[in-house]
Amino acid sequence: MKRMMIESVSVLAALMSQLYNIRISVTGEHAYTNYVPGQPLSIVLPAIEMDDPNYMTLLRGYIDHEVGHVRFTDHERLYDAFNKLSSGTMPLLTKNIWNVLEDTYVEKRMAADFIGCGRNLRNLARLVFSSLDEDTIRNLDHLEDAVKGKVSAFSTKSSLVNALLNLVASYVLHAQRMRALPELEPSYRTMREYLDKCLPGMAEHLEPILEEAWEHNDSTEHNYEYAKKIVAAIYDKYRWEDDPDLTKSLNMTPEEAKQLAQSIAAARGSEGGSESGEESGSFESSSESGGESGS
Repeated sequence: MKRMMIESVSVLAALMSQLYNIRISVTGEHAYTNYVPGQPLSIVLPAIEMDDPNYMTLLRGYIDHEVGHVRFTDHERLYDAFNKLSSGTMPLLTKNIWNVLEDTYVEKRMAADFIGCGRNLRNLARLVFSSLDEDTIRNLDHLEDAVKGKVSAFSTKSSLVNALLNLVASYVLHAQRMRALPELEPSYRTMREYLDKCLPGMAEHLEPILEEAWEHNDSTEHNYEYAKKIVAAIYDKYRWEDDPDLTKSLNMTPEEAKQLAQSIAAARGSEGGSESGEESGSFESSSESGGESGS
């Protein structure tokens, strides 16, 4: 069966190349679709161990997911939009949030057009998002202790705030995945509990806009606009002064903490040029194969 699946991937790669001028390669740990203006789209699938018991589920799901990006993501519009973002508007976080919204959008479109794809994508989501692994829980516990000043788990203030930004992005991921597949609610609830303990009020503040983003989860353009709105809500509307544990552990004033968060996001966007494809003139849309990594 696995050999047949490998052969089918080879056939798919040949067909995609011949009919749609799309290249498929297998390498690394993540799945993504790469867009370079003037060049054929390329799909990269992760190198999954053949003895992995979930081999078939992962391979089928990743193929259908990335084909969804090829069919439905407006890569040209998105490339242009992200290249115009200035560093002060947190481009990398905006890209990550957009990717969460775009992933659920292309999967809904694929499921509507192809019944089998819908089944494959739901199975992939169950496998990747139904629970948080031990390392993730351990890191979240560490972060909670650091915020409350119980441990010095982070060497710098910047690294602590960076971890908090990743926590918020992971919460958005699980919130939207739960909306797409309600049976994923347990992992969403766990993530919300950690966010409530580390940044009280943040989840409640974001929920209305996340619900609105879900209702308009119908195009690349809408997903990009809502990604910007979500990032703006994180930085411009959340009252950091309502979180004394955070500012105490950082030994900073609330305004200093907010400015640090914004500067980190700007720096990450500047450093992330090659990751987002900007330096090479390309843009990658990826699936969250790493769960909490934000891929």
